[in-house]
Amino acid sequence: WSLTSPASASRGSTSADRAPDRSMADAHVFPTARVMACGRKPVVRGCGGSYDRRMANPEPVLHLSVPVSDLEAVRRFYVEAFGCRVGRMRGDWIDVWFFGMQLTLQLRPDEVRSPAEQGVRHLGVVLGDAATYLAVIDRLESAHVEWLSEPAAHDAESLSGKVGGKLADPSGNVIEVKYYDDVDIYRADGPG
Repeated sequence: WSLTSPASASRGSTSADRAPDRSMADAHVFPTARVMACGRKPVVRGCGGSYDRRMANPEPVLHLSVPVSDLEAVRRFYVEAFGCRVGRMRGDWIDVWFFGMQLTLQLRPDEVRSPAEQGVRHLGVVLGDAATYLAVIDRLESAHVEWLSEPAAHDAESLSGKVGGKLADPSGNVIEVKYYDDVDIYRADGPG
């Protein structure tokens, strides 16, 4: 499969369309969506992510499971503040699609910790550009989130030009939203 424009998806797919396009495969699309051609049926992929069940070898999907104290409160938070799509739902857990990652929210009140008790543990998203970052920040501000660290540019050399902020969901799970002006800096290979 490949990510294509709506126009090329409507023409049907060719063998070139089905070859992986790595330059687009890991590009996040928020709040707009791109169309992914899977055979003849286009599939819209956006913040919530989606796939065609007919795909023999779908791309890997990151998964993270976190404890929560109130399923309805965290569902509302991820849907309203971030625009996540709800996935599977069971009595004691739900999945939300967080920027292409399957985030499972498990009702485990005894495992919930305050943000101060989290240490360095957090989840997050690195957005592709300033415009996308600002759109997400505006959405979060409209949802009246409380910031643990306000969105800001970080000048420290060790932070590689990061622009970002941190917040917590209603159960205290810390979330970082950030971007880098120079994509090559955060995607750089380390030594060895």
